Amino acid sequence: MATTKSKKSVVKKTASKILVKPVGFDEVKSTNLKTSKLKLSRKYLVILLLLVLAGGIYLARGLFVVATVGGFPITRFQIIRELEKESGKRVLENIVTKELINQEVKKKNITVSDEDVQKQIDEIKKGLEAQGTTLEAALTTQGQTMNDLKANIKLQKSAELLLADKTAVTEDDVRKYYDENKDTFDKTAKYEDLKAQIESQLKSQIFQTEIEKYLTDLKAQYKINYFVSY
Repeated sequence: MATTKSKKSVVKKTASKILVKPVGFDEVKSTNLKTSKLKLSRKYLVILLLLVLAGGIYLARGLFVVATVGGFPITRFQIIRELEKESGKRVLENIVTKELINQEVKKKNITVSDEDVQKQIDEIKKGLEAQGTTLEAALTTQGQTMNDLKANIKLQKSAELLLADKTAVTEDDVRKYYDENKDTFDKTAKYEDLKAQIESQLKSQIFQTEIEKYLTDLKAQYKINYFVSY
């Protein structure tokens, strides 16, 4: 009997332990802890992302907002819209012209060397220095960079090569111009000294006339679609 009671007592104690601490309690507790840590980690991650986003917007504010007046922002979109109203059509036509010339240059395998571009730059620089200024000052005044100047010179020379057969000037052309305009030159200047200047001037005049015709023909040949009307 004593043994039976002892066994019953052990069974009761064991049952009591089982009721107090069910199977899987540690696992549930561990899972809840991991879930809490995961939620906390996500919270910190979201905060970090928001801080990074805010910092990025602050650093890149100039990309979207150009100024503020009494806290009211003036956006780049507003600037672009006003600029398009004022000169959108002219700028668009300039870009179209550049693209037409570039495509024709590629088609006809015409190249302008860096040496030719630099030679032109040196001539411009020399002319400006004779007038008491510098190339850098002139570029700053016009809101251009040296790369802009190089690109413009390359484009100009490319167009001149495209029209080389139409802008040729002969010795007779130069002599005729000199004879007809003697009174406009310095009386002490000789023909040989003025020859290169006259030839360049005549070529420039012919070029201005021919390039207009040439571009008109190109625009008729190429398919140009305009999606915005200025």
